[in-house]
Amino acid sequence: MVGGNRPIFAGLISTVRKRDVFSMKNPLRNIAYLEPDPERKQYRSFFSQHAVLFPLLAFLLFLLITAGISRYLEKENEAKLKARLVLTANQTAHRLEDYLRIHFNVIRFLRDHIVNDPFPAPEDFAAEVEDIMGQFAGFQAINYVNAQGVIEQVVPYRPNLLALGKDLHTHPMAAPYFKKAEQTHLDVCTDQVRLYQGGKGFATYFPIIQNGRVSGYLNGVFRIEQFLGPLFLNHTTPNYYFFLQDAKGQLVLDNSDDHSLRYDPLAEIRKIPFLDHAWTLTVTPNPVLVSQTRTRGSLLVFFLGTAASVILSWLYRITLVRQRKLYATMDTIRKEEENYRELIDNSPFGMGVFRDGKFIYINDAGVRLVGAASAKQFLNTPLEDIVHVDDQKGLVDQVGELVRHPRKTQPLEVKLVRLDNQVIDVELDASQILFEGEPATLVVARDITDRKQAEQARKESETWYRTLFESATDAIFIMSRDRFIDCNQRTLEMFGCRREDIIEQPPWKFSPVIQYDQRPSKEAALEKINAAYAGIPQSFEWLHCKLDGTLFDAHVNLNRVVIAGDEYLLATVRDISMEKRVEKVSAVTYQIAEATVLTSDIDALYQMIHEKLSLILDTTNIYIALVDLDRKQVSFPYFVDQYDTPPESMPLKRGLTDYVLSLGRPLLVRQQELARLIREGTIVMEGTRPKVWLGAPLVTEKRKIGVIALQNYEDETVYTEADMEILNFVSDQIAIAIDRKRAETDRLRQQTYFQQLFNNSPQGIVILNKQDEILNINKGFEDLFQYTREELVGKKLAYHIV
Repeated sequence: MVGGNRPIFAGLISTVRKRDVFSMKNPLRNIAYLEPDPERKQYRSFFSQHAVLFPLLAFLLFLLITAGISRYLEKENEAKLKARLVLTANQTAHRLEDYLRIHFNVIRFLRDHIVNDPFPAPEDFAAEVEDIMGQFAGFQAINYVNAQGVIEQVVPYRPNLLALGKDLHTHPMAAPYFKKAEQTHLDVCTDQVRLYQGGKGFATYFPIIQNGRVSGYLNGVFRIEQFLGPLFLNHTTPNYYFFLQDAKGQLVLDNSDDHSLRYDPLAEIRKIPFLDHAWTLTVTPNPVLVSQTRTRGSLLVFFLGTAASVILSWLYRITLVRQRKLYATMDTIRKEEENYRELIDNSPFGMGVFRDGKFIYINDAGVRLVGAASAKQFLNTPLEDIVHVDDQKGLVDQVGELVRHPRKTQPLEVKLVRLDNQVIDVELDASQILFEGEPATLVVARDITDRKQAEQARKESETWYRTLFESATDAIFIMSRDRFIDCNQRTLEMFGCRREDIIEQPPWKFSPVIQYDQRPSKEAALEKINAAYAGIPQSFEWLHCKLDGTLFDAHVNLNRVVIAGDEYLLATVRDISMEKRVEKVSAVTYQIAEATVLTSDIDALYQMIHEKLSLILDTTNIYIALVDLDRKQVSFPYFVDQYDTPPESMPLKRGLTDYVLSLGRPLLVRQQELARLIREGTIVMEGTRPKVWLGAPLVTEKRKIGVIALQNYEDETVYTEADMEILNFVSDQIAIAIDRKRAETDRLRQQTYFQQLFNNSPQGIVILNKQDEILNINKGFEDLFQYTREELVGKKLAYHIV
C-alpha cells in the first residue's frame, strides 16, 4: 500500500528549487530549525574549495561507468547472438526430424499395405510407390528386397536399374545394417554409404512380417544431396553454418568449406534420431557476425560516454562555483527563519516540511497523525512512503501546480499510510516556503477519516449493483418473477435493442415460438424460472432471438438472489452461436473426409458433399466445376439449380468459375458488384443471373482442380463474409476428397480394362513370377493347352509346357 514513483517527486521538487527565493511577507514561507548546522557549513566549504578536484574525479568515475556499460553491451549482444543461434538450431533440428519422420512413416504405410492388402502384381506395387513418390519428394528409390536379401524390384525402374538383383549381404558398407535388420526384425537406418545407383546417401530396411515370419524388406534409398540439400538450402542464411554428421562421425552435409567451425565455442549441437541411432547437427555462427556483434555499438557507446563524461564533469564544476555564491545569500536568510519555529510546533494540525521528496521536519501533531513514536523516527521518510499509491498522482499534480504558481494551493484529500500500516484519510494544504535557506514545501494535514468512511459507505450502497452489471462481458438480467426489471449494456448489444424494449418483458418475447426440443418457449421458460425460484440453480442452452428476429444460440444460468429482503432471479446469458457453428463446420469437414471411403463412386461423393454442406450453408443452387488446365476445358460433373440445366464441358472463358480460378481465392459477389464486373468486361455471364454468388477454388497440394459455387436467385443477404470463410475452409477438404476419389476411379477403370484384355484375348497368355512359377492364365491359354487355371497356378511352367 506504500511506495511509488520516487523520480517523479524528486524531479518536481528539484524544479521548485530553481525558482527565485520568495519574499518574507508570509512568515510561514520561512520556517527553519532553531539550532544552526555546523556540519552543513563545513560540507559547503569543503566542496567549494575543491571545485577543480571533484570535477576531475567525476570525469574519471563517468569514464569508468562508460567502459563498464560498453563491456556490458558487448556481453548482451553475445547473449542475444547465442539466443538466436539456439533458436536457429532448434528450428533446423525440428524441421529435419519432421522431414525424416514423414518419409519413414510413408515407408511404414506402404509396409502395412503389403501386410494387410498385398499387391496382386509387381506393377501394382510400382504404381503405388510412384504415386507416393509423386506426393513426397526426397526418395531416390523404394525397393522390394526378398527374404534372402536380394533386391527383387526397384522403383522407379530406370534410375535404379544398377541395384536390381543385388545381394545386400555383399554390399561393402550397408551389409552390417541389413544383417542387423535380419537379426532383430527392427526398422534399421544406415549411416552414410555408397549407393548402387552412384553417389552417397543412406538407406532404410523395414522388415515385412507376415504370419510370424519375415517375407521381405522395404528398402528406402535416399541420396544425400537430393534428400537433405533442399531442406538446408531453402532455410539457411549466410549468418549461420550447418554441419551434419552420421553416427560414425562422417560429415554428411555442410554449407561451409571451413570445417574447423564445428569446434567453435558458441556452436550448438543437436542429436537427430535416425530410427535405431542418431546423427549430429552442429550449427555455428558466421565469424563475421560474431565479430560485428562484439564490436558494433560498444565502441560507439564508449566514445559517446567519454564525450558525455567531459561535458558532465565541466557542468559539475560550474555548478560548484555557483553554489559557493548561493550559500552566502542563504546563510543570511536562515537567521530570520528561526523566529517562526515555535508557531509550527504548537499547531493543532499536523505540519511537516519536505524537500527533495523527503520529510525533514514534522511537528508534534504530525507525529501523532502518522503514528510515529517521535519526530526522529519519521524524519527523512519519503513522501510517497506515506501517501497511498492510489493518491500519488493527485499529489504530483498538486506539487506541479505549486511549481507553476508559487502560492498556497487548494486543499487535497488523500489517503495516508501510517507507520503502523493503518490507512487514514486526510485533507492536505501545501505551500512553498524557505526552510534553512532553501526552497521547500510546507504540508498541513487534517484527519478526515470518519467523514470519508461515512461518504464511502453511502457511495458503495448506491453503485455496487451497477458496477456488477456494467463490467460483465455476458448479458445480465435481474428478473422479478417472469419479467426483466434491469439489464446491463451487454444485454442491449446482444439482443440489438434499447433498454425500454426489454424492461418489463418476459424472456419468451426474445425467443422463437418453439425451441430445438420442439417444446414451446413460454412453457420451457416458465419451468426453468419456477425451478430457479425453488432454489435449484438452472444452467441450460437456449435458442434466443434479437429484436429484429435474428436467432442465436445462448447458454443461460438462472440463480435466485435476495436483495433488500425480496427474491429475484439473476440471469446470465452468453452468446454461443460461434462455438455452435464451429462445431458444425468441423463435423461437416470430417464427414466429407470420410465420404472418400464411404461412397462407392465419384457421383455418390458429389451427392454426399451436397448433403453435408447443406447443414451449414444454403445449397439450394450448387455446382462443382472441374478444370483440365492442359486442355483448357471446364466440366460440370455436379450441377443442381432452380432454373438452369447442367452445362456441357466447355473451353475456359471469362465466367465466374474461370474468374475465381484466376484469383486463386474465394469470392462473394452480390447483384450490384456482379453487374459492375459484367459491365467492365471482367466476366461474361451466361444463364440466369443470381442475386448473390459465392465460390471457392478447389486446390490440392499439386494444383487447382476446380471450383465449388453456391448461388441464390431471391435473397442477396443469404451469404456473408463469414460464409465465404467457411466455404474456403471446407473447400480444401472437398478438393482432397474429389482428387482422391478421381484417382481411385481412374485406377479401377484401368485395372478393369487390362483385366478384360487379358481375359478376352484369343491368344494364350500366362503370367509368371521370377521363379518361373505360374501366377495366372487366360481362357485362350486354357483352350490351347487343355489345362485349367486351378491346375497350373503356383506350378513351374517348364514342368507342364515343353
